[in-house]
Amino acid sequence: MFARPTAKVRIAAVVALAVTTALTGAAAASATEPATEQGDYVAALVAKAQASSTYSADADYVDTLVYWHHNPNWGFGS
Repeated sequence: MFARPTAKVRIAAVVALAVTTALTGAAAASATEPATEQGDYVAALVAKAQASSTYSADADYVDTLVYWHHNPNWGFGS
């Protein structure tokens, strides 16, 4: 009499485990492959960051001096 309910519980547990494994595996597989547009955007950001030079206060100061030298009347009083 106890054998039949135990067998049903075991079968239900195996089915639940199989369904959970299938759903979790499908979700993990879809999460590992980003959309092409997202991948392209991330690749562009990485390439931009790698191509840029580091910030230097000295270089920024020189750029400001060059700007003022070439544009002495850059908008005040116009």
